[in-house]
Parts: sequence; C-alpha cells; structure tokens
Amino acid sequence: MSKLKKPAEKKEASYEHDHRSVMAETNKGARKAIPLAKARSKRQERHSVHQALVQPEAIDADDADEVEDEAEVIETAVANTKLKRLKGFKKVPSIPLGEMVAEKLVRRAPAEKKPEAKRAKKAAKKK
Repeated sequence: MSKLKKPAEKKEASYEHDHRSVMAETNKGARKAIPLAKARSKRQERHSVHQALVQPEAIDADDADEVEDEAEVIETAVANTKLKRLKGFKKVPSIPLGEMVAEKLVRRAPAEKKPEAKRAKKAAKKK
C-alpha cells in the first residue's frame, strides 16, 4: 500500500520519479532510432578510414620523403577517426516527467504568461 494518500502528493512523486525519453519522437521510437544512429556513426568511421587509405595511393610517390609523408597522412587520418569514434554516437538520457511538463507549459503559455511558466519550470528542476 502506498504511503502517499493525497492525490497532490502522488502527482508530485510521479513528476520526480517517472521519466520520459527525449531520444525519439515516440516512446517506442528509440528501438529503431538508437541502432540506426549507431550504424550511421560506424558507417561514417569506416568511410573516413577508407578515404584515408585510398587517398595516398592517388599520389605517385617516387621519393622516400613522399613515402614518409604518406605514412604520416595515414597515421593522422587513423588517429582522427579514433577521435571521431570517441565523440560518436551517445545516447541522450531521459528527463524527469516534471521537467518535461514544465517545458511543455513554457511552450504552450501565451507571451504575457511566459514568466509564470518559467517559474514553474525552475520549481520542477529544484525538486
């Protein structure tokens, strides 16, 4: 049995504990959006590595200096792709229901009532 008896207390607890996903349009959309975003970032990484490996072949190297430069170009390209991988896809954490409702109130409020809605949003973040 719940310790909260008053509906207002239950609603406040719900705003604090329940979360909403901001990753996808719908609540079930993340099932497809997350794998697609991961695949897109990995595809991008493979493409950049391939470009780094193919590009030096287009340049005809006669000197040893140019061969060393090619090796440096490849090394820097591979290092850049590693950096891109680290900055790649990251899931967006869900936000508390109270914050989401406060944001909706701010968007929904007419221009003259915007400060009131902003105060509600700040109050939701404090809790």
